[in-house]
Amino acid sequence: MERCMQYAVEHNHEVRLQALALDDRHALRLQAVGAFLPQVEASTSGQYNFGRAIDPETNTYTDVSTFYNGYGLSASLPVFDGMRRLHELRMARADVLMGRSGLQAERDRVALAVMQSYADVLYYQGTVEMTERKQAQSRLMLRQTEVMFEVGTKGLPDMAQMRAQLAADDLELTRQQNLLSQAMLRLRQEMALDTASVALRLAPLGQALPPVSSDASQSVDVCLPELMQARYAVESARHAYRAARSRLFPSLGVGAGISTTYYKTLHAAGASPFPAQLRHNAGEYVYASLSVPLFGRLHALTQIRRQRNAVLMAQERLTQKEQEMRRLLAEADMEREGCRRETLQAEARVEADSLALSLASRQYELGACSPLDVSASASQLWQSRAQLLRSRLTCMLKDRLSRYYRGESLWTE
Repeated sequence: MERCMQYAVEHNHEVRLQALALDDRHALRLQAVGAFLPQVEASTSGQYNFGRAIDPETNTYTDVSTFYNGYGLSASLPVFDGMRRLHELRMARADVLMGRSGLQAERDRVALAVMQSYADVLYYQGTVEMTERKQAQSRLMLRQTEVMFEVGTKGLPDMAQMRAQLAADDLELTRQQNLLSQAMLRLRQEMALDTASVALRLAPLGQALPPVSSDASQSVDVCLPELMQARYAVESARHAYRAARSRLFPSLGVGAGISTTYYKTLHAAGASPFPAQLRHNAGEYVYASLSVPLFGRLHALTQIRRQRNAVLMAQERLTQKEQEMRRLLAEADMEREGCRRETLQAEARVEADSLALSLASRQYELGACSPLDVSASASQLWQSRAQLLRSRLTCMLKDRLSRYYRGESLWTE
């Protein structure tokens, strides 16, 4: 079962989509880190002037055709922006952690679905085996009835009843085989196993029940992926709220640059050489800019209000998720212990029904009971065995689920 879980989480499409979404979050975190680095730009331009224009050498109007070429290199760096970049970086880090938790939660969801489908396949494999045994027993009883009919100890109604019972067993076997095929198909779908030629050989279910849990506390593990995802969502919302609030603060930035130009009057000789103009026209500059927000049409206040509501909603989702996890843990513990008691009772019932069928078969051979009594005993034994198998599987599933809610991994990678 663990090998099926491992295969499923490696090939499931939703898990792969979550992995790609996590890569997007890593890219956004890198973008937030880059906001602390200076922005460097290089520019160049070329311009042909035809007709009336300003001569850059004399700063007077001219009507001759000219060519103008400019080059520039600048760098700028925000010094203070109300801690907005810092909060955006922390928000990006929280989003990455939330994405990792979401990926693990999706992997666990797929593993739980595979575990349930695996248990369904085991159940229907067991019912098919039980039905085959019941069918073989009915076939044996039919042969005995035919022999007894030939010697005159059984009548035609008894033989007809036994044939009807064998036909009913054949029908039930076909139904259980169809249910097994459907369960196997669901397991393949959960594992994203499309190749029909790949055979799945499932290990048989063990007879031992899980040990009785001595931990009576109902506390879920704090490292559950779903809980961690909700907690990182709260952290991300808080930093988004602080980043939105920082828009009310002034922002300060500094920068520096260098620029130069080249100018030439077309169809005229005597222009300065290109290197000389680049050197003589070069200029450097530095600047500092201060921006104070005064009125932005209530845009910043609206964003702050929405982000504050997002924090409150994330906290509510976290509280709801914690309550849900505690409820699921309590249900898993309760169902596990209930299935344990049902298993012990079902074992006693199977033993009693096996004895009843044996006695009914013996009485039928002696003529002390009818075929209907044997059929009823066989059906009762089949139901008891099916219930025992279902109780064992449910007990195993709920035990794994309870240990998962307390922090134990579902499978070993």
